[in-house]
Amino acid sequence: MDINLKIEFIRKRLRRPVVFVGLMGAGKTSLGKALAASLKLEFVDSDDIITAHEGSSIPEIFEKSGEAHFRDLERQTLLDLAQDKDVKIIGTGGGAFMNDETRETIQSNALSLFLNAHLDVLVKRIGSGEGRPLFDGKPPEEVLAELIKERYPIYEEAHMSVATYDEPIEETLNRVQQTLYSHLMAG
Repeated sequence: MDINLKIEFIRKRLRRPVVFVGLMGAGKTSLGKALAASLKLEFVDSDDIITAHEGSSIPEIFEKSGEAHFRDLERQTLLDLAQDKDVKIIGTGGGAFMNDETRETIQSNALSLFLNAHLDVLVKRIGSGEGRPLFDGKPPEEVLAELIKERYPIYEEAHMSVATYDEPIEETLNRVQQTLYSHLMAG
């Protein structure tokens, strides 16, 4: 089927937000923006909402108030976004889907899509990891390998999963659109 017909089908059938989940560097923001543009929908990044509301960067929130406070803000922000009646595309922080309550909110009120990136792709995209609280001076490859082991089994609970590679974004976007189309056709 022609991609334009698939996009039109998705636009007509999509009744809930699409929430991208996955590790940092998987492409949640770039693919979220690209999907939103292709569907003529709004893209919202939960981290951007939190930092604007708090007037602080995520590392500053972690340092000043702790990770637990950040996760509370994240959970409430995603609850608000997922329950909003306007269909939109939502990017999340890598840890959002790990929280049971946040995951349940997303699964009940939105369509979750796991961007499954291999370690080498993540390492290339993250670089030194500077400015990311989870690295805290540790080698990104080690931290990311541990996060993959810990988080991927939970991310696999998402409604849909798309592999991401070191390739042009249009190729990954095509797989995302095809996966969303297939999911909506089946449901």
